[in-house]
Parts: sequence; structure tokens; C-alpha cells
Amino acid sequence: MLSRGLLPFLTFLPTSLALTHGQETPQKFSCGEINVLFTGLPPYHPLVKAQGADPAQVDAALRADAANIRKQGYNLRVILLGPEKNITTLTSYLGIPETADGTPRPWDGTGVGFGVRGSAMAQLTVWFEEVVTAFRTGAPRAPIMFDFSPGTAGWAVERHFPIEEDCEAAGREGGDLRLADWA
Repeated sequence: MLSRGLLPFLTFLPTSLALTHGQETPQKFSCGEINVLFTGLPPYHPLVKAQGADPAQVDAALRADAANIRKQGYNLRVILLGPEKNITTLTSYLGIPETADGTPRPWDGTGVGFGVRGSAMAQLTVWFEEVVTAFRTGAPRAPIMFDFSPGTAGWAVERHFPIEEDCEAAGREGGDLRLADWA
């Protein structure tokens, strides 16, 4: 049983989080309504290779996933950078974006790729902490989503923000909110 002291806190949870624990029908969203920002390592970054991944395969998976996310109707910004960059590079992209129709709307969700989050390297653990802090500061109401491999960010986004129609078939794909530092 929930304590009465927790009830006021629970009312401030983002709808997507509150619905994943118990309700049968999650809120549905429209094509071009949801703004998502994902970050991770560039596919040809030395730390990708050091983890044993094939950079060409990672590159192909990330590009296909980004295209699929937009086809699903989400507005997407991808910022790929490594820990040698200053965290302000990431925070500079956290300003309020616009939806596909040009309406300013804060970030609905943010995400960190598995190459950063799942690494056993101390350097990437520290970077992961900095990224989470940046997201909490720059997009405080947006859930931080996690994929489980290159190419599964779309799964994470759809899990949090289901869209009620086939946006690609309707010709209402999401927008590309800038691709940055993809190298």
C-alpha cells in the first residue's frame, strides 16, 4: 500500500512513466508530436573499437535506427560525441526544439546509447554520469530512455511514447532535429 506522503509526488510523474506500472492503456501520441534527443559515441570513435564493436556495423545500425525513428513519427536529434569533448557541447543542444509543425516544445524524452551506458570502462562511466546530469538539468521532465544495442533506440522511444497511427503510411513522418558530431 502506498504511503499518503508519496501520493503528491506520484502526481508529478510524467504520464509515460506512470502508465508503465499498472494501467492497461498508455497515452497515445500523434505523428510529429514527440521530441527525442539521443546521445552516444560516434561509431568510429576509438572507444567503440576498444569495446570490440565493428564501427561499420555500429554506423549502419545507428543510421538505420535514426531513419526508422523518424519514419515512426518522432522528431529526433542525435548527438554523438565522446568523453574527450566538454559536456557543454551536449548541453548546447538541449535548448527547446520545435515539433514537425514548427511549434516550440520541450524535450519529451532523452536517451543514452549502450556504447556509453553498458561499457565496463571507467572513462565512459564518468561520461555517462555527466550525460545523465546534463539531461536532468537541461530536460528535467523528460525521461531518460535506454536501448540495449545499436539499432534499438526506436524500441526505447516507442515503449515510452506510443504513436496511434502509422506515420510513414500517412506521410507524416517525424522531423530531423539536427544530427551533430556524427563521425
